[in-house]
Amino acid sequence: MVFDRGDRSKVSILHAGDSRAYRWRNHKLERLTTDHTVAGVFGTEEDMVAPVFRGKLMRAVGIKDSLEVESTLADSKPGDIFMLCSDGVSRMLTDAMLTDLFDQHGHDGLPELGRLLVDGANERGGIDNISVILVRVS
Repeated sequence: MVFDRGDRSKVSILHAGDSRAYRWRNHKLERLTTDHTVAGVFGTEEDMVAPVFRGKLMRAVGIKDSLEVESTLADSKPGDIFMLCSDGVSRMLTDAMLTDLFDQHGHDGLPELGRLLVDGANERGGIDNISVILVRVS
């Protein structure tokens, strides 16, 4: 995630694979990136594709010698919280669960919110790696 030095209202998110970026603003959680999976290519959720194709990455670090990174542009405002997370978070916690955590703890310190997100993903099974980065715009 790169904030524009000249215009802090602009942010560029560079991504590949199935890690996601979200923005929390005015009690709403918005997913900003699209997964580079078979389901993502077809614009559907993982459970809507045949089991053999679920979670299959089409673009990610290490698949090929070179990597095409997608750039997603977003706006930012003071008070926004941006979250970058691995699929160990987004697969374990539904958007409704994430929204509830942000709603209840988004005004707390970000370390506390991060701990609750990681703990919640672990409590729901802890499948895959669980990583979270939170940035509050001031």
